[in-house]
Amino acid sequence: MNALDLLKDDHEKVKSIFQHISSLSQSAERSRRSQFEKLQQELKIHTSIEEQIFYPALETHNETKDIIKESYKEHKQVDSLCQEIARLNPTDNKWIGKIGELQNMVERHVRQEEGELFKRVRQIFDKQVLEDMGRRMEAAKKGEAAKIGKR
Repeated sequence: MNALDLLKDDHEKVKSIFQHISSLSQSAERSRRSQFEKLQQELKIHTSIEEQIFYPALETHNETKDIIKESYKEHKQVDSLCQEIARLNPTDNKWIGKIGELQNMVERHVRQEEGELFKRVRQIFDKQVLEDMGRRMEAAKKGEAAKIGKR
């Protein structure tokens, strides 16, 4: 799988988790917490592989360096908001409000990434480079998932 397809698959998985969370009733504390933990894990793995492999390959290209710099900032904001949500009670109204804020933040990031960034990446790298990068990202993803699973 090439790098862009792998990232798109991750984006779809995260979108699906957000949809599941929003479908849960306010009183479904365990389910909300469980789905949020799943979301947090997916986001950590995704940002980790982007920051270890995908972004470093793009930081030196004039066409992408500004978007990459902004993406790093967005990752920090997402992580900070996840930490804030983790401290809240899932039955609290504030919790679902923060989930909505997180969803908006992630959706904005995905639009930027899948739109302008991916278009530029396709101009910079040929299919073989994207395939090689995708294989490395898949391997890193498995390693990250194993690390998180051991916690």
